[in-house]
Amino acid sequence: MCKDGTFKCSAPWTYFTLHGLWPERKDGTYPSTCSSSKFDPNQVKTIAEDLNKYWPSYNGPSETFWAHEYEKHGTCATDVFPTEISFMNGTLGVRASFDITPALAASGILPSSTQSFSKAQFQSAVAKQFGYPVLLACDANGYITGAVVCVSKSLKAQSCGSVNYGSCNANALYLLPAQ
Repeated sequence: MCKDGTFKCSAPWTYFTLHGLWPERKDGTYPSTCSSSKFDPNQVKTIAEDLNKYWPSYNGPSETFWAHEYEKHGTCATDVFPTEISFMNGTLGVRASFDITPALAASGILPSSTQSFSKAQFQSAVAKQFGYPVLLACDANGYITGAVVCVSKSLKAQSCGSVNYGSCNANALYLLPAQ
């Protein structure tokens, strides 16, 4: 999906962006809003360019989205990321460490509206790189709309276990290219 929230991209598709990073319990539930700390955009000015590139909002101002992500999820991750800047920068770091785009490309999975691949091919490409498959979401046409990489508190890839995330039951999958 592209930055304007549609399936029409104005620039070449080159990477996945973030939705977020949050702690999760083994049963698939997660804590939220663990303190009354409020997001302060001044605390992340030094990384604003990367936040805008890799963690953009698809529905409104990015600062509003980042505030939601920090206040709901970041406040529950203070044992790993004790400050706002460490949470935001750490999340960008996790995204960079587990960028699935190169893993897919190494297996010949590239953005295309005509060249499909299977869920098994996608999972195999990612597992080869990180040791574990990801959770996938796709639309009824098989276009990938999201992928979840599960990480431990030590920020190492791990099995997603009982985490519930979207669904992807299409036989033929696609990474939508720029249109």
